[in-house]
Amino acid sequence: MDDSVSVPVVAPGQPFVKTWRIMNSGTCPWTNQYGLFYVGGNDPASQMGGVPVPVQGTVAPGAVYDLSARLMAPQQQGIYRAFWQMLDSKGQPFGQKLWVTVQVQGAPGPTPIPPTPIPSISFTANRTTINAGDCVLFKWSVQNVNAVYFYRNGEDYRNHGVGGVDQRTVCPGSTSTYFLRVERRDGKVETPSITITVNQPQPNKPYVQSFTSDSYVLSPGQCTTLRWTVTGQVSPGGVTLDRNGKTIFNSAPVQGAMQQCLDQPGDYVFHITAVGPGGKGEGYSYVTVQSTPGPTPTPTPFIPAPVPAVIDYITANPDTIYLPDNCVYVSWSVGGGVTYTEIQIDGQTVSAGVDPVSGNTYCPDVAPDTTVVFTVYAQGMAGTPDQSKSVSVPVRGMAPDPTPEPTWVPEPTSEPEPTWVPEPTPEPTWAPQPPSIDSFSVYPDTINAGDSVTIGWSVSNADSITLMRNYDYWQGVGADGSVQDNPSDYTTYQLHACIGDACVDSDVLGVSVQQPEPEPTWAPEPDPTWEPDPDPDPDNPGGDVWPTEDPWATEEPSDNLGG
Repeated sequence: MDDSVSVPVVAPGQPFVKTWRIMNSGTCPWTNQYGLFYVGGNDPASQMGGVPVPVQGTVAPGAVYDLSARLMAPQQQGIYRAFWQMLDSKGQPFGQKLWVTVQVQGAPGPTPIPPTPIPSISFTANRTTINAGDCVLFKWSVQNVNAVYFYRNGEDYRNHGVGGVDQRTVCPGSTSTYFLRVERRDGKVETPSITITVNQPQPNKPYVQSFTSDSYVLSPGQCTTLRWTVTGQVSPGGVTLDRNGKTIFNSAPVQGAMQQCLDQPGDYVFHITAVGPGGKGEGYSYVTVQSTPGPTPTPTPFIPAPVPAVIDYITANPDTIYLPDNCVYVSWSVGGGVTYTEIQIDGQTVSAGVDPVSGNTYCPDVAPDTTVVFTVYAQGMAGTPDQSKSVSVPVRGMAPDPTPEPTWVPEPTSEPEPTWVPEPTPEPTWAPQPPSIDSFSVYPDTINAGDSVTIGWSVSNADSITLMRNYDYWQGVGADGSVQDNPSDYTTYQLHACIGDACVDSDVLGVSVQQPEPEPTWAPEPDPTWEPDPDPDPDNPGGDVWPTEDPWATEEPSDNLGG
């Protein structure tokens, strides 16, 4: 429908589709983190049940793209105008506002609204404990919902949309939790999860530390780049990549990247295999190529409502601050119809307009025996209440040195010695199990100046984890993860993990940095005509000669001992 010439007349409650054809006139490509959002109208009912419309695939600068919103006319007679605008990946509006105008006439009596069936969710994994390098098959079945996402803890769910009845094979390198995010048609969100425990890799066995795609949703003809890292002992030519069962890269390096351009719509399964003397490691990455969108069919009549923001979680690591280390890594996830997100500390905004799914390290000024409160605050679509969720972190000072008990000395007495009665044996005090550093690696261990290294780790049963560099504090980290560094000379790394007062340290791993060869230094050639003076001292023709006898030696004693 188009209101550029005249205002369309619709019946009360009539569903319709509004399509805008827009052009990316900027310099940045639009990804699936961009979308069209309702931003206001001339009446509270002007939204007409519209929900955000995300971009599918990527829209390059200068390209033209169609965005369609499914709407439903209000029940009351009148003229309604709604304004929509594009929002970028940070939730910031840009470009000119778009609009749609309709005229509702002849309001009939109320039409009963059929109830929305509540979806049932089936989410399973074929096993929950594996060895590093092994894989797990997830399956799920969900119907009558708006959207479904399958993702790992720490990933942005918006990049991992899946079908309602689908499955995925994953090969985690460390203990990980996987979520199935189900967005129901009534605006509610359910997120069941399954944790996969990963045991330590076997000696000499390779395993795939990471295998990712730069883009997971493409349009026909677009390209993505696969990236991988394999650790452990790998046989020569032992790394292979295939796509939908067909080999695309034999004898691949243990760390590399490869571009794939996909023309045909459909689902593509990329599989990496690493073979070594200790066995085999695998990894999977999934990419979907969407077909060119055609005309949108008339939807089944229903009255959608504005979608509020939904806060999945906010966590703090460590969950207790032990001074003087006052830094905490806070992570959060917000979905639903979120339009704005910020982070607060003790009610004061410290990070405004942050990504809905992200994390950051905060080091607030705190005092011992207090509590600091971290809050994620989110706004949803117009007309919905704001949402917030908090996590409290107690602050503890350094424990004082114990005061020694005074030694009791009995006073002398004429009374008989008292009979000694042993003190009752106190019950043993339970102490928490120390943390377990499941894995800690630095790869590679030798680089050229200017290159980077990847530090990866997995820790369990710890509430405070610190990454050390050159035996000094570098940064606080979570239980599982990796970071990159660019050392300029030989550098050491070590992981320090604690639960309460029980702490453990990893082995110290070093990285050697090969410096470029220095430029040769020019030196003059010796003068072949110069000869040293054979006798520089005329008073001492032979040079300096030291006496062979000790000048301080005494004379031999006399045989006449009588004097």
